[in-house]
Amino acid sequence: MKIKFEMVKASLTVLFVSVNLGTPGLANAEGPIPFFHLMHTLPECSHSGKASTWCDGSDKARTARSSGMEQAVVELLDQARDPRRARVTIAYFSFSNKTVFQKLCALGRTGIRIEGFFDSSENRPESYATQLTHSCQSANENNVRIHFLGTKEPWRLHHNKFLLVDTGNDELIRMGFSSGNLSDSGLSVHFDHWVFMEAKKSSNLIRQQFCVVKSLRRALDPQSTGADLAKDDPRVYRESLNRCLVESGSFWNSNNTAWIETALAKEKIAPLFAPDPSDSIASVLINQINSVIPGGRIRGAIQHFLHQGIAQALRNAVKRGVQVTLLMDDDVLVGAGVPGAREFFDTWLDPKKSGIDIGFIQTNSDAKQMMHNKFLILEGVGNSRINRVFSGAGHFTKAATKNNYENFYLSQVAELTSQYEKLFSYMNERRMKY
Repeated sequence: MKIKFEMVKASLTVLFVSVNLGTPGLANAEGPIPFFHLMHTLPECSHSGKASTWCDGSDKARTARSSGMEQAVVELLDQARDPRRARVTIAYFSFSNKTVFQKLCALGRTGIRIEGFFDSSENRPESYATQLTHSCQSANENNVRIHFLGTKEPWRLHHNKFLLVDTGNDELIRMGFSSGNLSDSGLSVHFDHWVFMEAKKSSNLIRQQFCVVKSLRRALDPQSTGADLAKDDPRVYRESLNRCLVESGSFWNSNNTAWIETALAKEKIAPLFAPDPSDSIASVLINQINSVIPGGRIRGAIQHFLHQGIAQALRNAVKRGVQVTLLMDDDVLVGAGVPGAREFFDTWLDPKKSGIDIGFIQTNSDAKQMMHNKFLILEGVGNSRINRVFSGAGHFTKAATKNNYENFYLSQVAELTSQYEKLFSYMNERRMKY
């Protein structure tokens, strides 16, 4: 069985390739995850007096076509064909992409089971998330179910970004996780990326993802009545997730993070999920940063940065001889970002104080265009000088690592790291001078 994915290189050449899934001999086929591929948006625009990275709404259709990301999501959904067995699970903060909605709606009408988890801000009559339940059900069964999580008081977002497709006809799950949302901008003019993969249902990665889905349901329905409460309970979510991670036989261990090295050794990827009151996600990332040896490099892109512990780890890395380069949205400089972002930058990240090389991507804040990527490439981890990537849905904030519903991944797949390096280079070539 073959699946076509569009591969977008930093050279802007779009290649169409067929990959034999599960074929012995793939470079990263040591474990049960035989395929990884990264795609990113190509927000290249032309407006007088503006950088090429500055785009507006008129650029969305063209940039969506040039990157092919929108089509790649549709092709992933296309693998759900059997109404008797196939299942699609989507978990996102926002959902406003018409093409993806139309594909999901068509699947729902054929009887494919669809379950979606979105932020409560999408709980509006006109939203695509709500329309899925009202307009896209099969005539014969209630096969589409949508949930809404997150609150304004206390502030807690449903900020997960992943898509799972179970064809029901083999032992593989088709999966994508991303920095961007299922929005028009997230698949076009934002600086965003997706990682596509296939993994066995028995893999640690998929077992943990299934536990997340089960626990998101439980957060809204603690008694398993089949009806969602008006407000989610993050404590119930975490308790359910911890219990499921143990019962599923995943590598996860509540007592320490040694299981991460096991996951990386066996599958080359370790998933991490919030809410997590212990803030272990930040601890894992800080430990990885602290493990980069002198002479190593840390490169990445991050939109919102408000986590002091992570910032201090990067400053310490510079002091011991690690080259650190970060790309950020110029919203930090013009004051259009989240409250406190400029003050945090001035205190913790300013190159004059931190020694970190900071580059900015000029975006159109009036049109809410964003440099929305979140990833770090860690080159030279430990005595073995391993290269790893930390990426996912969340920003570098305590809200993301502790309170929100978020999905993060630590990986050491050579091909994937190389693709992240190309993404970084693509963006770094377009940075502003600071």
